[in-house]
Amino acid sequence: LLVLRVPGLAAEAQLALLGAFGPIVDESRDGSGWTLVSNVEPGGVLGEGEFLFHSDLEFTDAPLRVLSLYALELPAAPTATRFASTARAAAHLDADLRDRLAGRRALHVFPLLEARGDRRYRLAEVDPGAARAEHPVLLEHPVTGAPLLYTSAMQTDSVVGLPEAES
Repeated sequence: LLVLRVPGLAAEAQLALLGAFGPIVDESRDGSGWTLVSNVEPGGVLGEGEFLFHSDLEFTDAPLRVLSLYALELPAAPTATRFASTARAAAHLDADLRDRLAGRRALHVFPLLEARGDRRYRLAEVDPGAARAEHPVLLEHPVTGAPLLYTSAMQTDSVVGLPEAES
C-alpha cells in the first residue's frame, strides 16, 4: 500500500504515474482510463451501502499487481474503507487449514450487469455472462514468492473440490 498525497492531480498525470508500474487496465467503458468510484456522486459506479471485503478484479484471469484510487474528497472522520494484507492472512492460517488449502483453487465471480457489492456473489445466482476466474487459494506473490490468501467475502463463490458447507 503506497499512499501519495498529491492534491489536484489530473487524471492524465495519474495515468502517467501508474504507467511506471506496467500496462494500465482500462475498465472505464469510455476509453478515458479512469472510472468514478462513488456511492454518492452521479455517474459513480457504486450503489449505496458498504461493500463486502473484496480484491478488485479478482474475477479476471490475471490478478492486478497495482491498483490506484484517487480521493476527490476526504471526510474529516475516518471512512469505512479498510485494507487487509493477504500475505499476513496466509501467514496466520493454522497448519491444518493451510495443508487443506494447499494446491486448491477458488472460483471468483462478478455479475457485470448487477455490479453490487453488498452481498456475496454466487455462481448459481449471477447472469450467465458474469465474469469468472479460478485462482489458487494460496496465490504466490509475484515478487517475493510469499503465499497470499486470495479469497474474499464478496467475489469468491467456492473453493473448488470442497463440499459447499466446508467451502
